[in-house]
Amino acid sequence: SRVSNGPFLWFLEPLIAKKWYLLGHDYCWPHSLNASARHYINQHSQAELIGTHYVPFGTEDYSPYIDAMREAKADIVLFSLVGDDAISFNRQLYDTPDMGHTIRFGPLMEENTLLAIGSTASNEIYAATSYHTGLANAQNTVFLEEYKSAIKQNGPMLTSLGESCYEALIFIKNISVTSNSLSLDSFAKASHGLAYNSPRGSVRMEHRHLVQDIHLLQAQDFHFQAIKSFDQVTPSD
Repeated sequence: SRVSNGPFLWFLEPLIAKKWYLLGHDYCWPHSLNASARHYINQHSQAELIGTHYVPFGTEDYSPYIDAMREAKADIVLFSLVGDDAISFNRQLYDTPDMGHTIRFGPLMEENTLLAIGSTASNEIYAATSYHTGLANAQNTVFLEEYKSAIKQNGPMLTSLGESCYEALIFIKNISVTSNSLSLDSFAKASHGLAYNSPRGSVRMEHRHLVQDIHLLQAQDFHFQAIKSFDQVTPSD
């Protein structure tokens, strides 16, 4: 639930963003995420938090929040919205005069949401993730080839969420071999220090969280382009 240290601090550089606005759904993950964000922003002398708002799922009109962002001259919006709400917000923000070039950082953004937002309205959208289809490693190459072979031409777009489902099977295979059991108690005991390779690269589990590479992505039309990578980010970062 924490903001990944590397990507977030990159955005805190003075030339990137000084005035932050936090917008999220009203449940535990956005509240926890924003608490971490406030910690980093308050520690940075060049940064300023100018607003925080939480909205219910299914919000259709984001104009009150976008107007507040425009009035406060926000440089960047950290949005923890999911699904249709993320789509609606980003489209409405882009269509608002003087707001189309506002930087937006969505930690839970994935390729299907980006596709629905559209190539024009996705201008200046960034995301941080441990997987994207452009990763250059042997496991991802095989994964992509097998996926394309299985779905032919009309299958759904491969996303970070889809890779996570596939990786769950890799994880279960490795931890069941390590624990020599299929019980949850055995999994919990065997999880610390468990390491394996997957399409996202080399990962290791510490305190039930993965130590893994995190990639800062920028939207390019209907895809994400990696602009910076942070190696083996630990759960405490």
